[in-house]
Amino acid sequence: MRAAAQEEKPAGGRAVPERTASVFEEMRPAEYAPDIFGERQKTDGVLRVLTVDERYGMERTNELVRVPLFLHAAEAVTDPDSFVIVPVEGGEPIAYQADDIRKAADGKIARMHLWFPVNKLKAWGRQQFHLSYGKNPVAALKPMPVRASKTHVTLESDGLKVTFNAEGEYQGQIQSLHTPLGKVHLGEKGLTPRLYIFRLIKGQRASGGAINFDKPDAVEIVFMRWAEGPYFSKLAVGMRAIGGKEIAEYVYTLPKQGDRLTVTEKIYKTPESRQQDRVGTGMYAFNSGNVLLEGELWLGDSDTDQKRVSIPAGVRKPVEAVHGHFKHALVNEKAGFSLLFLPYVETGGVIKKPGERKEKGDRPAVKFEEISDRVIRFEASSGMGVGDSRTMQACWGQYSLIFSKAVTPDSLWELGVRNYGSLTAVVDEPWATTEDFDALTSRLAQNFWNIKYWGKNWVQEATLTGLGGNAQATVTRLHNEKRQIPLKPLDGGPYEFTYIHSSIVPLLKYYAEGSSMPPARIEAIRDVACFAAQNARKRNGKVSRFGQPFMQSFGLALNMHVGTYLMCMWLGPQRDDPDMAQWARDALHDPLVLGVFGRGQRPYGVNYADSASTDFLYQCISDLWIRAAELICNEDLSIHPSVYGRYFDSIDVTADFYQGKVNDEGVRTNTWDRALMWRTQYHSHRWEAWDAGPYLGLLAKASDKGKVGITEACYWVNYELPNNIGWSRLNPVFFAKMLVRNSLSSYRPAPLPAGPANVRIARDPTGGNKITWDASPGENIAGYRIYRSEPFGRITEWKWLNSPYAAAAPSPAPTSAPAPSATKPAATEPKDEPAAMDDAKEGEGAPSPVSPAPAPAQAPAAAAGKNVIVPPVLYKLPPLPVTLIQGTSFHDTEGLPESRYLIIAQDKNGRCSDLFPSEPPPAPSVNP
Repeated sequence: MRAAAQEEKPAGGRAVPERTASVFEEMRPAEYAPDIFGERQKTDGVLRVLTVDERYGMERTNELVRVPLFLHAAEAVTDPDSFVIVPVEGGEPIAYQADDIRKAADGKIARMHLWFPVNKLKAWGRQQFHLSYGKNPVAALKPMPVRASKTHVTLESDGLKVTFNAEGEYQGQIQSLHTPLGKVHLGEKGLTPRLYIFRLIKGQRASGGAINFDKPDAVEIVFMRWAEGPYFSKLAVGMRAIGGKEIAEYVYTLPKQGDRLTVTEKIYKTPESRQQDRVGTGMYAFNSGNVLLEGELWLGDSDTDQKRVSIPAGVRKPVEAVHGHFKHALVNEKAGFSLLFLPYVETGGVIKKPGERKEKGDRPAVKFEEISDRVIRFEASSGMGVGDSRTMQACWGQYSLIFSKAVTPDSLWELGVRNYGSLTAVVDEPWATTEDFDALTSRLAQNFWNIKYWGKNWVQEATLTGLGGNAQATVTRLHNEKRQIPLKPLDGGPYEFTYIHSSIVPLLKYYAEGSSMPPARIEAIRDVACFAAQNARKRNGKVSRFGQPFMQSFGLALNMHVGTYLMCMWLGPQRDDPDMAQWARDALHDPLVLGVFGRGQRPYGVNYADSASTDFLYQCISDLWIRAAELICNEDLSIHPSVYGRYFDSIDVTADFYQGKVNDEGVRTNTWDRALMWRTQYHSHRWEAWDAGPYLGLLAKASDKGKVGITEACYWVNYELPNNIGWSRLNPVFFAKMLVRNSLSSYRPAPLPAGPANVRIARDPTGGNKITWDASPGENIAGYRIYRSEPFGRITEWKWLNSPYAAAAPSPAPTSAPAPSATKPAATEPKDEPAAMDDAKEGEGAPSPVSPAPAPAQAPAAAAGKNVIVPPVLYKLPPLPVTLIQGTSFHDTEGLPESRYLIIAQDKNGRCSDLFPSEPPPAPSVNP
C-alpha cells in the first residue's frame, strides 16, 4: 500500500516493473504500542512469548507461523532482523522473514509481521517460543528463485511456478501456472481480475470505475513490484480504472513449501484522493460480484476431464455439512490432481434450488463459477465492503489457490480443514498479568456508569458494581435490592437473558456464596433467577422438526439463547430439576451448534442450511457464554478449539489502514489498530463490533490460568477506557473478568461416557434399516440416542429419532392454587410478570404444574411503611419421557439405503458420549 501517484509510468498507463525489497514494507506510518504496563516493561531479556496452538487436528511440519509484532517506543529498532526466536526449552535461533514492515514518525520500526516455520507440531498440540534482541540468522538461508525479464516475472517455490506478464496490455496478468502434479492450461489472456469499485461519500454513491481486462486500455497499472525471501516470495500489482481514484492492489505470495499461491486483494483510495469525509469503499463486478481472477483454465491434458466439486466448509465430521457453506475445487481425476480455492474466512448467501424447497448455500466467500466449458471465474464475496461505514477506510480479502493430489471428497475436505487452520502466534508480553486485566476492567466500569438515559435494572447495577471490583459493595447491593427482575415475552426476552439476566449466575457464585450475606437472602435471589430461567424455557423453548430443543428468538440467533442455557444448566441441579439442566445441555448438543466451519465460524442463526453471512460479534458472544457454562458448571460441551483462535487470527499490524473512525468534520479519530475486521468477516455488517472477541481466547485452556492471550485482552480494555461505550458490552467484559478471576482455577469437567463401537447398518427384510452396535462400557450408561441423516441437496440434516422432546406432550398449566393469605396473594401459574425477592426464603419445593402448589411459608411481619415483596412461585415442567434405547439395536422403519446414523450413549446424569473423540477434552485447571 505504497504511495504510487508519483511513480514513473511508460506510455499507455503501464508501470515500470520493479524488483525491490520495499514490497515487504507498508509505507503508511504507524504508531508505537502504548506503554500500558508501565515500569514493568523491559528492554532486555525475553520481550515476547509466542504461543502456537494447533487447533484443527493436523500435524504441522515446515508450516509458517505469522507473528504480529507491535513494539513499544523503547523497544524500537531500525533493522527488522534485530531479534531472535528461540524455543522456550532452549535451542538454536529460528530464522524468520519480516513482512509488512511499518515505521513510526521517528524512522524506527513500530510494527511488522514475522514469519517462521514450525516442525513436528502435533495435532491439537502447542509449541512456545521466546523473542529477544539478537541477530536473526535469516542471512544463512538461500532466497527463493525469482526469474525476471523485460516481459515476464516468474516466482518459483518447491512445488509451483507462477509467471506474470510484466508489460503490455495484460501487464500483471497470471500468464502461466506450472506444478509437478500435472499440466495447468491457461488461455491467452491468462487470469485477470474484474471488478467495479465505488465509493460512498456522505451516504451518496460516487463512481470509481471498472477494472476489466476485456478493455485493457481502460485499465491503468499503477505499480508492479516484487522481491524474494527465504520462506516466501511476493509480487504486488496495483491497478485502477483510467481516471479512477481508487486502487485495486493484488498481492501474490508464494510460500517455499507446497503448491499454494495466496492472493490478497486490497482496495483503497489513492493518496491524492484520500478524502476523510465518511468514505466507505465497496466493490461490485457488474452483476456477478467481485471477480478475483477470471480466465480459461483446465487441469491435465483435456478440458473434457474437468469436474467442479463442492466440499462442505465444516471442520468436524459428521456435522461438516449441516450449514450451507461450501468450498470449491476443480478436479481432474484422470490426471490425478486438483485445484482448491479457499478463502481466509467464509461468508455466505442464498440461491434457489429446483424443487419444492429452496436450498440455502453455494455463495461462499469465494467460488468457482463456470462461465463456459473452459472459462472459470474465481469469484470473491460480492458483499465485501459494501456499506456506508464511518470506520471502513479500505477493503481486504485473502484467498488461496491450492494444487494437490486430493481428488476425492474426503481428501479435499481434509485439505481444506488443514488450510483453514493456518498458524498465527498468540503474542504475549511477559510482564502482562491477569491482575492487569482485572484492574483495567475495574476502571472500565465507570464508562458504563457514565451512560446517560440508561434505565438500569437491579441485575445490571449489581453487575456494574461487580465489574468495578468491590466485592463488599457488590454483596451489599445484592443484599439490599428490592426491585424486580423484568421478564418480557417472546419478542424481547431471550436477548435480555444473555445480555442482562444471566449475570446473576456469576454474581451468586462468585460474590454472594461464601460472603456475609444471609443464606436466606442468597436463596431468595436464586429463586428469582430460577423463576426467570424456568419461565424463559416455558415461554420460548421449542422443539424443531428434527427433535432438537431450541429457543425461539429473532432470527434464531444463538447469542440470544445462550444466557438462558447457562442459567438453566447451573440452576437445575440446585433446584432438584435435572430436566432443566438436561434441556440446556441438549440444546447446546444440537449438531447445528456443534458444526463450526471455516475459521472457527458459526452462522447467524441456529437453522439447517443456514448460509447467511457470519457475524463475528454474535459468534463470539455465543462461544463466550457456552464456555462460561462449561467453566461455571464443570461441563464438557464440545467446543471446537478453533473458536478460541478466531480473534487471534485477526491480529494484524496493518489494521489501522483499513479501519478508522472519521467524524462529520472529516477528522480521523481513535481507532482499534491491532485487529483487522476483514480477517473475521467479508462484509461490513456490525463493522468493528469486537465486544467478546478479545476475551474468548483467554479462556481456551483452564490450565493456562488466563496467561495466554492476556496481552491482547489488556490492550483492548485499555483502548475502551476513553471511549463512549454501549450498555450491551457490559456482560461480555463482566463474564470475562469473573471467569478469569475465578473459574479458570476451579474447572473440573465431568467426564463424558464412552461412546458405542462397531456400528453396523443393514437393510431389514420388513423394510427400513436395522442398526446394531457394541455397548458402551461402564455401569452408568442409561441408554442410547439415535440420529438419522436427512439429506437436503448437499446439506446433511440430522434427525433425533427417539427425542424425548418430540415425544413430550404440551405442558399443562397448574390446575389449582392455595387460598390467598393475609400477607401474600395466591400462588398461580407463573406469567410473564416481574419476579421479585424477599429477605426470607419462601417454601422449599418446586411444585409440578399438574399438582396444586403448596402454600408458601408466612413472611415476617412487614415493618410499618415497608412494601411487602412477593416471592416467585417456582414450578417444574412435566418430566421428560424416557425414550432412550435400552438395548444395542434399533429398527428404523423409515430408513433409506443411503441413510447414515449416529449412535450416542447417554449416562444416568444426562451427559452424552463425545461425538468427536479425536478432539482433546477441555483441559482442567489442574491436570489429574
